[in-house]
Amino acid sequence: MVPEAFPSGQLLDSDNGSMDWDDTDTKWFRTDGPTVELNRKLMAQIRVRRTRGATPFTVALIREKVPGIWEILDRVDAPLGEAKLTAVVGKGEIVYLQGARHDAVFGDLEFDVKASGDVTLVLCRAHGATRLICTEETGGWGADDIELGITADAVEVVYLDNDAIGDFEQDPMRDLNQWVPAFVPYFGGVEFMVKELDDIGHDDIGRETLRP
Repeated sequence: MVPEAFPSGQLLDSDNGSMDWDDTDTKWFRTDGPTVELNRKLMAQIRVRRTRGATPFTVALIREKVPGIWEILDRVDAPLGEAKLTAVVGKGEIVYLQGARHDAVFGDLEFDVKASGDVTLVLCRAHGATRLICTEETGGWGADDIELGITADAVEVVYLDNDAIGDFEQDPMRDLNQWVPAFVPYFGGVEFMVKELDDIGHDDIGRETLRP
């Protein structure tokens, strides 16, 4: 959350002729889109809350369509308490939030801006290595032949077969850093699947899904 204020009795700027609207006495905030590929665009919720002053003002979401050509995506006029806007941004896209004060005497105006997104990250290597650990080895053919799959929003992220992971007779731990990404972004859920291969019966499969 970012606290902000317009200076009392002071005009910040005059109208910029490159805009199709009057942007006199404005403050600008830049919102950058994701820096990694996602399955869809990010829905960013932007909240602007007045904390002091009764001066009327407008908040708008703006983007530059092509160099020098600007458009308003959403705008809320003179919010008395809290204004909420939604920005839809993809990788590398930039959206600006513009706050414009409308007051001939440039009265007091304080507010805070808070942005939140609907993507969740699994930090696979943020606190050390990602490992697969066998806590109890069972006997029988194929009892320790393990495969691992990770999917995010039903899209496969990685699948490791037993040839990559290896058997667990000698070492109950496998370091997966060379295969698993540093983080996995998702919107609906990320699923971890562990399969124990069995030569004479059905494979044993365990699944666990992390929700947002």
